[in-house]
Amino acid sequence: MKDELRLLRQAHEEQAKHVLDERVIAADRIRVLQLRGEQLEDRVRQLERAVSDAHRQAADEHEQASRHVEAARAERDAAVRQLEDFQQTSTYRLVMLVHRVLARAPSRSR
Repeated sequence: MKDELRLLRQAHEEQAKHVLDERVIAADRIRVLQLRGEQLEDRVRQLERAVSDAHRQAADEHEQASRHVEAARAERDAAVRQLEDFQQTSTYRLVMLVHRVLARAPSRSR
């Protein structure tokens, strides 16, 4: 009977040791997964910051491009006004008259 109790106690201790080993392994795996989760959360935050920075930069570049377009339109409008003003001058009318006369005249190279 003592041998049976000793064997039973020994089996119980081995089973307890095995259960403890499994709990330690499970706890280690849980900690590794928690660390990996924290790393992934940090990476997500980094990527969110990068996306936010990229959006800000794109918005700034768009604003700058819009200013350049507006400046180019203003320059174009000023050039059109200058051309219209020049077309009203007597010099322009004289040049156009000479151009029409020369265009109608027979060519000297013939």
